[in-house]
Amino acid sequence: MFSMHEITAARRQYELINFDKLIQKVVRRFDATGGNPQVVALKKELAEVTNIMKQNLEDVIGRGEKLDDLHSQSDKLRRESHRYYTKTQKLSRMQLFRKYAPKVSVGLALFAFIWWKLGFSFLFFL
Repeated sequence: MFSMHEITAARRQYELINFDKLIQKVVRRFDATGGNPQVVALKKELAEVTNIMKQNLEDVIGRGEKLDDLHSQSDKLRRESHRYYTKTQKLSRMQLFRKYAPKVSVGLALFAFIWWKLGFSFLFFL
């Protein structure tokens, strides 16, 4: 087949294949047909498609950045909503304490006063 020197000296992928000359001839023919209107139109259309694909990739990258921003904002909103929830629970407990603490303290004071006046035997009659 081929010696190691020939393999390492190869500059192109298809250089060692028998069809390399034919492939190179076809490539030169397509590169040299700059005046052919069909080839010019094809190259122009290919350039337009390439530009569209580049724009699409830029749009996808932009959407990815927007999604990252949206994700960070949703995380922040989740943290803030949890913080709001814990604060409302604390305020609710404080409101209950303010509402019932005076009534409970008066009741306990009345119970202590009755206990002190009537003694331990009061509990057996309840």
